Amino acid sequence: MTTVPRAHPQLLEVPATDGTVADTQAPVLRSLSALRRETAEAWLRMPAADMQRHYAGRIGHIHRLIYRNSAQRYALLPQDIEFSRALRARLTASAEPGVNVLLAAMLYLAPHEFPRVIALSAVPAWLVNDYFDHMMATPPMFRYAGEADAYCDFMSRWAAYLRDVVAADPYGESGYRLARKFSDTSYFQPVYFNLANVRDVFRARAELLEMALAADDHELDWTVPPRPARTRLKIGVLAVNFSANAEAFATLPVYRHLDRRRFEVVLFALGQKNNAMERFCIQHADGFVRLPPTLQAQVNVLREADLDLVYFSNNLTPTARDLTALALHRLARVQVAGVCSCVTTGMRNIDCYLSGRLSEPADAQSHYTEKLYMVDGAAHCYDFGDSAPAAAAGALRREDFGIPRDAVVFASGANFYKILPELEDVWLRILAAVPDSRLVLYPFGPQWALEYPITPFLLRLAAGLRRHGIDPQRLLVFKTASGRGDILQRLALADLYLDSFPFSGATSLLDPLLVGLPTVALDGVSFRSLVGPGILRDMGLGELVADSVDAYIALALRLATDRPQREALRTRIGAVMRDNPPIFDGRRYATRVGDAFEQMWRDYCAGGLKNKQRMSG
Repeated sequence: MTTVPRAHPQLLEVPATDGTVADTQAPVLRSLSALRRETAEAWLRMPAADMQRHYAGRIGHIHRLIYRNSAQRYALLPQDIEFSRALRARLTASAEPGVNVLLAAMLYLAPHEFPRVIALSAVPAWLVNDYFDHMMATPPMFRYAGEADAYCDFMSRWAAYLRDVVAADPYGESGYRLARKFSDTSYFQPVYFNLANVRDVFRARAELLEMALAADDHELDWTVPPRPARTRLKIGVLAVNFSANAEAFATLPVYRHLDRRRFEVVLFALGQKNNAMERFCIQHADGFVRLPPTLQAQVNVLREADLDLVYFSNNLTPTARDLTALALHRLARVQVAGVCSCVTTGMRNIDCYLSGRLSEPADAQSHYTEKLYMVDGAAHCYDFGDSAPAAAAGALRREDFGIPRDAVVFASGANFYKILPELEDVWLRILAAVPDSRLVLYPFGPQWALEYPITPFLLRLAAGLRRHGIDPQRLLVFKTASGRGDILQRLALADLYLDSFPFSGATSLLDPLLVGLPTVALDGVSFRSLVGPGILRDMGLGELVADSVDAYIALALRLATDRPQREALRTRIGAVMRDNPPIFDGRRYATRVGDAFEQMWRDYCAGGLKNKQRMSG
């Protein structure tokens, strides 16, 4: 019998409805739907000669209010969806659709729902800026199966198109403005969540960013001066800051235990926090430099440091801010990206990518513009310094959430963005197949974003629960945790952990492993889909990696119904975690990283990195 949970301050309420927006926000959304339809039909019947005047007036003002509010723009009622399909059909049928159809489509279709890229040259000057903004807009979340794939395909075509347009006149006024606007507005995180090889789209992105900087008179290339006589390789580690965050935890093992007879390590940061983690990081380096505030000054300081290798410790691939602009410059003899960039950077001046053999597919090099170097084992190793997590005071009890003592509880801390509709459906199929089981989610981590579209996400979950005939009270969605101690508390409720796919977990897997939770993962075909499986295999837990979606479901169901096997796995995982597992063995990892750095250096001295783009292409 299902127990009704008491309200809990850490929980969000999953709507007990069919999950359609009409059920929860009917008055507002019906009004919006009518206004959207009225505006679109006004464009469709308007003479071309009147459009510019009306776009500058009241109709245009209403139009911009609708399409600039992404949450409302994506909230379509059933009648809106039918109308959007008709508009898409009109765009598909015409080689050069009229501006009236384009304006109507901008009110209903996300950029990846356009059947093809409409050239900027086909858009009138008075609309081109808003059209560009529309095409650069990122979805607040993916709403239906296949949408993440469609978005990746669109961005591949759109970035390549913009790259070619700018390259035709890189120093002209229009080329400069386009490259600059792309640099200021581009956000490529949504391109991660698929199984595609995304090398070419990130190469096009990098080329556009580079053209924007070059047009601003930044000298991206640099003739490195003769190297002074020294016995150690001088390594720079470059970060936004060295505070306690996932990127700092994943970077500390790269340099903490490097053999100082072979390497000199200097940390460079854009900002300084003066906290415990930062002090710990500085303590384990040979020097620390806070970089000046302007880009050119930062470039100058790094070049004057005369580095042999520079390692970028932050993700260089979502935006053009922070370290990304620096990474487009030649700053050292050898420039290296690593696991915090979850895909290739595509950048001409990033020479190498440091990964692990268990975290890469057989065709790994084809996914990178950098030359790939792989250490034995998984790509990831973590070091929390003196910031090791501790459980928050006061244990969470099942009875506080209406969870029967003998119920099976699945859990996942996969980030909101990783929970695609396809993954959600798999998890709900598992939940439906295990009577009276529960699913605990805590998807709103601050590492990925500070704000999330929580209401649309809960509505999508509610729709899925209804499709599978599942009581909404069997799904527990937690608010943002105040710290890792809260996460460990939540995991104490669980029996099994479900990893995400196609973008698997890395940092998010540490917590369930720390508490001994058996973890179900899906094998992958790229670094971002193999990081979780690689960690499990490196720990000798390869039997927890399924080779297909059906096998993933079957493994979860088998473990859910076999308590002795779960307990045996708990005991085994606990023993592995107490015995300095590879994921925390910084000394072993540093030995392998040091060997990789020296191999990069030998290849550089032999001229082997000069042709790395051709080699990876």
